[in-house]
Amino acid sequence: MEEKPKFTKPQLFFRLLLLILLIVGTVLLLLNRDKIQHLEVYGYPGIFLISLLSNATILVPLPGVMITSAMAMVFSPFWVAIASGAGAALGELSGYLVGFGGQPMLEKSERVKKLTD
Repeated sequence: MEEKPKFTKPQLFFRLLLLILLIVGTVLLLLNRDKIQHLEVYGYPGIFLISLLSNATILVPLPGVMITSAMAMVFSPFWVAIASGAGAALGELSGYLVGFGGQPMLEKSERVKKLTD
């Protein structure tokens, strides 16, 4: 029988806080959809860039997801998905490339050698 993962209180608090922030952000976007239409001038390239930048950073991915989701109310949801998906894929590649490029430096580290031995 598989054990369920147990979360510490800080982990549980952080997850609940993120869920609440996501719900509040979504409600705010829905309430302000008339203001979102002003972002229409940036078009699909803007959606692509927002998705690319938000996925290239580790700290703040949430606003990008909410903005691109809200843009589906203004533009065609299919093309928003294509533009944001392409931006997200390229944005995620940046983290991979940093890790791949930094790998030779870590291989020489004494700490890494201790962990792998």
